[in-house]
Amino acid sequence: MRLTDLHGPRRFFLFLATISLLAAVPSAARAGAASPIEVGGNDIALSQPVVNLQVLDPITNLPIGPIWSQPFLLDTGASGVFIAGGSFINIDTFTSTNAYTELSLAGVNFTDGTIEELGIGGVQVVNFSAPYDLVATKDGVNSVELQDVRMLANADANFGGFAGILGMPAMVNRVTTLDQTVWSGGLGDFDPDTGSIDNLYMDVQFGALGDATIPDAEVDQLRFNAPLHLKSFAYDGNPIIAPNNEALPFANISVSQGNTTIVTDALIDTGAQLGVISSGLAVGLGLGEMQLIDDDSNPSTPDVEVFVPFVDGGSLEVSGVNGIQEAPLVGFDSLNILGEEDTELSFNGIGMIVLDIHPDIPLIIGSDFITTGWLEALFGTLDLGEPGPDGLIDRVHFDFTQSDNLEGQMILDLNRNAIPEPSSLLLITIAGTAILSRRRR
Repeated sequence: MRLTDLHGPRRFFLFLATISLLAAVPSAARAGAASPIEVGGNDIALSQPVVNLQVLDPITNLPIGPIWSQPFLLDTGASGVFIAGGSFINIDTFTSTNAYTELSLAGVNFTDGTIEELGIGGVQVVNFSAPYDLVATKDGVNSVELQDVRMLANADANFGGFAGILGMPAMVNRVTTLDQTVWSGGLGDFDPDTGSIDNLYMDVQFGALGDATIPDAEVDQLRFNAPLHLKSFAYDGNPIIAPNNEALPFANISVSQGNTTIVTDALIDTGAQLGVISSGLAVGLGLGEMQLIDDDSNPSTPDVEVFVPFVDGGSLEVSGVNGIQEAPLVGFDSLNILGEEDTELSFNGIGMIVLDIHPDIPLIIGSDFITTGWLEALFGTLDLGEPGPDGLIDRVHFDFTQSDNLEGQMILDLNRNAIPEPSSLLLITIAGTAILSRRRR
């Protein structure tokens, strides 16, 4: 089976999870907590944050493209900005187009230099642009302007339903809020001006530069704060001229399988649609072992060490920025995001793919946990009846106002109505199951 991308709309969904919120109480009290209370949920990475991106003409300072209907993935797991060549239909002319071609025809210089870029398929040489000012917005009103951005660009890159990737350069030194309450009450109407459903994607709001203000949680919300630390991934040789490259956010994590618990950190990646675990961490949890694979058909080919799971859970073909790779699926008991004041957000019964992307990325947490429970609210019940209740997480606030100090926060506003009363229960669980369903384009 194939997954179109960690950074693109996938044809298959996979999520095995139980989400728990443990209140800030001593461990002895937690041990005596009541049995988990199941409140249901459809744990699928329903959507990812997208924005419109416009490149500004360096002389007139007016937008020169790409067309408005081409969505860019707002990706906390990307250090820069990437322009791709995936095709779209221009809803005004009904002709095929793409962001790379449109911007090239408008005079954007995508050949100012080349750089080695790391992705799923390994390292690949990619062009980057001269510096340009950019404007990003979700609704055409609230926007963020970026100055002197050198964009990565590849005419052959195809991110499925996305024209490109807008990464951390749009989010550093500000608060960015992802709002899923736009899905409350079900799917909206078709907008002929944009060629899409008006609430197909979660809302995105950019705060002012340097402003750490975050709206108070509402009465029916419970707030969970997770400190983040940012890691820089410098280009080899630290070239003087290079694409924009911002640090990426990581949360403190513990993962458990049986009697084994490992404390590590995880990349918080809104561009990923399912979790990723490194082979080293998977071996540490006892999920498999590394084996040398000898290609007998070609004696000159060196042996390759690969991860082999003890339990065959199948595999997914994952395509990323730089290629395609087959990744095995594994399951383990639990993953806890460690929050402030000894609070934890715990996922139990985890399913992830095993993939080694970088030695400093042992784990990736994607958009699958953010959209928990919203499938039924957006599309109705399985018989396509009336919209169901809202999902668990109303809003996610990423506070990167201290990004210069490599610090940040991920603040989750949980829907208290999705949690059984009393809301102060020590252990609240959203039961999940293995879900593997196909989306047809």
